[in-house]
Amino acid sequence: MEQRLQHLWPPAGGVDGGGGPRRRGLCPRLSGPGGGAGHGHRRHLPGGPPGRARNTLTLLDRFGREALTYAKVHTCDFGEERYLTPGDDFYVAELDTARGPVRVGAMICYDREFPESARILMLKGAELILVPNACPMEINRLAQLWGRAFENMTAIATCNYPDTVPDCNGRSTVFDGVAYLPDGEGSRDTCILRAGGEEEICLAALDLERLRAYRASEVHGNAYRRPGRYGLLTERKIEPPFVRPDYRP
Repeated sequence: MEQRLQHLWPPAGGVDGGGGPRRRGLCPRLSGPGGGAGHGHRRHLPGGPPGRARNTLTLLDRFGREALTYAKVHTCDFGEERYLTPGDDFYVAELDTARGPVRVGAMICYDREFPESARILMLKGAELILVPNACPMEINRLAQLWGRAFENMTAIATCNYPDTVPDCNGRSTVFDGVAYLPDGEGSRDTCILRAGGEEEICLAALDLERLRAYRASEVHGNAYRRPGRYGLLTERKIEPPFVRPDYRP
């Protein structure tokens, strides 16, 4: 099965929650003959205090039905997102497309900088991770995406603002997650699309049959993990030099 990924610019990282352009927009969408679309927005908590919104992505299927709603877990508490409420969990949904189902998860911008985000999505069955983004995609952040796709054997589609938006530079990407081919020598570059800095629409073809065969045979992902030895990863105590006064648990 081949799925086409269409790139559209996501909403900015503002926290106003109003009706202007900082509130609504689109992130990477599955297109072609029946895909889906991701809509970034600020969702207010029912009955909550004013301004306590969440940085949220809602994924719609080809019929316009809500397939998944995810709120950003790793809010940028060192900046204006300290006024937002962090999300509670990571979610994966089976998206019904005209060419068959695909398991889709999401993480938003700063979530990308924590390997646990993509790892949990992989463990929940994600084949494709959508990442709306609003920051400079320089070499180190791009390397994060290369690594997340490689270690989890997942496709990752990131949609960033163009270079006409302050503190952004475009460079949206799609990684197909397949580092080795059966008839290839050595590894291959998993980045199958890298946009420029200008605003544009880009298309990338994702071979899900090849990705699924690769995930069923290669050594990464959840194939050889030893989670019984990772207990320290859930330790809540923070030691210097990582103590920050504005941290929220």
